[in-house]
Formats: sequence, C-alpha cells, structure tokens
Amino acid sequence: MIKSLTLYLRRHPALLVGLLASLMFLPWLGLPLFNTKGEPREAIVAVSMLQSGDWVLPVSFGGDIPYKPPFLAWCIALLSWLAGGVSEYTSRLPSALAAIALAVATQRWARRGGASAAASAVTAILTVTCFEVWRAASACRVDMVLTFFMASATMALNRYVDGPMRRIPWGAVALMTCAVLTKGPVGMLLPCLVAGVAGLVARRPFWPLFRSLALTGLLALVVPALWYVAAWRSGGNEFLRLAMEENFGRMTGTMSYDSHVQPFWYPLLTILWGWVPYTLLALMALTAVSWRRPSLGSFSPSTLLTRLRALPPLTLYSAVAAAVIVVFFCIPKSKRSVYLLPAYPFIGYLMMLLVERMRREAPMRWFVATVSSLAILLPAAVWISAMLPGSVAASMSPSASIQFSAIASAALSINGVWALPLCLVTGLWGWSELRRGAPRRLPAAMIATVTAILLSLSSAILPPVLSAKSDKPLAEAVCATAPDGPVYEFHTDPLIRYYTVNFYIGDRMRLFAREMPTNGWIIIDEPDIEAWREAYGDAYTLTEVTPWHRRSCDTRRQPHLMRFARRQAATL
Repeated sequence: MIKSLTLYLRRHPALLVGLLASLMFLPWLGLPLFNTKGEPREAIVAVSMLQSGDWVLPVSFGGDIPYKPPFLAWCIALLSWLAGGVSEYTSRLPSALAAIALAVATQRWARRGGASAAASAVTAILTVTCFEVWRAASACRVDMVLTFFMASATMALNRYVDGPMRRIPWGAVALMTCAVLTKGPVGMLLPCLVAGVAGLVARRPFWPLFRSLALTGLLALVVPALWYVAAWRSGGNEFLRLAMEENFGRMTGTMSYDSHVQPFWYPLLTILWGWVPYTLLALMALTAVSWRRPSLGSFSPSTLLTRLRALPPLTLYSAVAAAVIVVFFCIPKSKRSVYLLPAYPFIGYLMMLLVERMRREAPMRWFVATVSSLAILLPAAVWISAMLPGSVAASMSPSASIQFSAIASAALSINGVWALPLCLVTGLWGWSELRRGAPRRLPAAMIATVTAILLSLSSAILPPVLSAKSDKPLAEAVCATAPDGPVYEFHTDPLIRYYTVNFYIGDRMRLFAREMPTNGWIIIDEPDIEAWREAYGDAYTLTEVTPWHRRSCDTRRQPHLMRFARRQAATL
C-alpha cells in the first residue's frame, strides 16, 4: 500500500506539493499569539466588518479607515464567520492557503513549461521552504495573498504571450483583479510589465503585444474601480488622500511620513537572506565556476540580449520575471523584503536549475553537510536548554529569561516530542547519504532536512518564543479592569496604535484626542504620560491603575493602564 501511494504521488506531483505545503503551514497557524503590530492591524479590519456589517470601508479604533483594499479582510471575515469568530488561526489561514495554492501553481506552471515532474516539484518545494515565503505563509498580512495572485497572473500571462494572443486571458484578468483588491494597482501593473518585457525579449511585435496587455490590465481594474468608488463615497476625501498616498506616494517618495525608506540596492540584499538557507548553496556554487576575465563586449546590451534569447523558454521567462520585479521595487523609496515575493517562484525555478547543476559537485555536499549539522544541533540545543537549572534563567535579564524559558519549554511540548526527533533523524539521514556518496539522493535529503527544520520551528520552538512577546496578557488585564465599554489610548506619534490589545479586547479601543471623553480608562506609554499631563492635566485628573512591567510588542515602550476623569467645571 505504501509503495502504491508513493507511486501515485510521483505520478501526481501537484498533489505531493500541495500535501507537503499543507503539512508545513496549516496545523501550526494558531499556535503563536499575535506579537507584532502588523498582524492584528489586518485582523481588526475583519473584526470591524463582522461587528458593523460594513464590508466596503469598515473603521477601527472608532475612526481609522484601512490602509489597504479589503480582499484579505473579506477572506478573514468569511473564514472567521464560518469558524464562529476571528482568531489567530482564521486570521492567518488566507496566507497559508495562498502559499499552498502558490506551490501548486508553481509546479503546474513549470511542468507545462517543459520541466520534468521531479524538477517542477522541486521548484515548488524550494519556493515554499525558503525563509521569506515560509515566514509570510504563516502571517496575517497581505503579502502572501498578493504574491499568489500576482505570481499566478504572471504565470498565466506567460502562456498568453507565448500564444497567438487572440483571446482575452480571463484567468489572468481574474487573478489580477484579486491582486488589485488586495494591494492596489500594482497588482495589475507588474504582471503585465513582466509579460510585456518577456514578449519583447522573445521578439513579439510591440503594438499587438501592448494592445493585448493593456486591454487585459484595464479589464482587471473594472471590479476594483467599483470598490474604490464605493469606498470614496463612504470615506470621502480622507479615503482618497490615503489611497493616493499608499499607491502613488509610496512609489514616488512623497508620503507624509517615512515608511521603510531604504537605499536603491536594498532589495538585492534582501534576496540573499530571503532565500536562506539556499543562498548558502548559491554562494558555495561560486567556487565551482570556471572564472575567466570577461571582455568589455560581453557586457554590451546586444550580447546580453543574444545570450538571454538563447536560453530555454522557461528559463528565459523566469530570468526576465525575476529581474523585472526586483528592478521595479528598487525604484520606490519605500522598500520591504516582502515586496519581492512575487519574484520568488521564478527565482525558485532558477534555484532548481542550480540544484540540478550542483548535484554531483562539491558545493552540494558542503551544503547538505551544513543543513544536516544544523538539523542535529537545533534539537540538541533545545534539549540542553531544558536540562539547565532554573538559576541560569534567573541570572538573565527579564526579557532574556522569558525567551530562554520559552525555548526550554519547546522540548517538553506535545509538538516538540515528535518534531525535534524528526529534525534529528533527517539530519542523520543527510550525513548518511554523504557517507554513502550517492549524489542522486542528495537533493531529496536536502529538501527533507530543510523541511524538518522548518517544521520544528513552526510547531515547537517559535510558538512559545513569539507568544512570550505578545500583549495578550495586557489585554486580559484591561478586560479584568474594564470588561465593557471603550478603552482609550494616547500617543504623541499619530501613527502608533495598540493593535494587539485592541484585537484581543474586540476593537474597543478609541483615541483619547479624537473623542475627549468625560471619564474612563486609558493606556499611555511611559514616555507619553508627561505629554498628556501637559496637554490635558488642567482639565483632567489621571490616576495610575496598572503599570505593565514589560514593553509592548506594538509600541516597544512600557504601557500604563490609568483612570482619567474630567475636573469639575473644566473646559478645553
């Protein structure tokens, strides 16, 4: 039976890829508490949708409109409605499903492009096991959902540009429509740009290519335009200002605040650590290259174009897609590593070619030895941490002690009982294959070892470590003191919010400066207490209720829960 199942999966690599990706992401989504401001910021929009019934432009914090279009929030709200409430699991589920779908789409695209069943499966698995994709697949952010739609649309346009281009590619139109509803017009622009450049490199006539892609892109904007009009009618000029700033100000560097401002070369650097651990294989492979002093003519545009056109079609499209996406995101001043995620499936195909090329070379053996050693050392370090006496943690700083105790607890958790030994076994398997000198099985050992390491991190090690940083205990303390009604917050920085606390108390937080209530409960960061007293001390009294002896995961400052009341006959 096992042999029949193995044979069936080999004949259906898309199913194998989907099952592996599902195992990597789905079971562990709800284990870590929200511990950064980005995740609850997205989840709160879905909470507001379900509470208010406004599925066009819901507000949180009593008046904040969302920064992004609503597709992710629609997905979270729908899944949460089916599950009975918004939770960490349902909030992250759209990203995980998008990652699984991306893996299957990547495998099918590579297979249809001429890659073998094994090569197409390796392409997909390399893509979802690199650090950046693995991280985004388990986060409640728009990045993974956007990546699936943009990358899949780019793949669909690959087939369209290679064909006669007589019909409208409705599949690509649908995918780009969802991409625009997830992030904005860039979800349409970038896939069309990649397909256009690839078509020109492949000597397709310019005007027919331009007309076809322009029509495809415009059709992808029809449904999003309806939402933008409805949102503008609901949010007015404030929505219009925010939409212009997020979509055009971010590209031109004219935003009203600095957001992830980085130098031109920053995306190139993020590729290196985004593709960990396979970046190490690429660097090791440089030692196997026969270096020759190049002539100046080899760098001329015509020579590079000629060499590019000589590549196989799938390799050509992958190289063009990766280059266009990376260069595109080098242009805006606002740069983040996740912006490059749509390029990762195409880089994954190029990485697969490198794995095939290095199969019998020394760099592959070095890389397998490295990841196998890591797979052995990782569980050993966790087990050693669990065996150390409690005095070791007591001698550390409070924050370090919490993290150390969280790592030690992974060894005794339910998932640690199986995940850590699995990691150890795959590491030993990798070393066994190295000792046998069987290069044919090294890629399988490499993939199994990397997957086991990621499974150990997702299921056993990271959940307690990340949950230890969460503001959920602060939210529980707030609920114990103020079980109902609004809870206010005050910040001197207008962009700061307690997103995590607000999520866990059901979007009850309001901005003090916006509503100026008569009395109530307020959370203030320690550095902002004096600023509040200077601004409102003449009109309000402020009494300490609960100091929180840890930094907030959202503001990186120590919060205080306080009671305020307007002084009698005071006016502002």
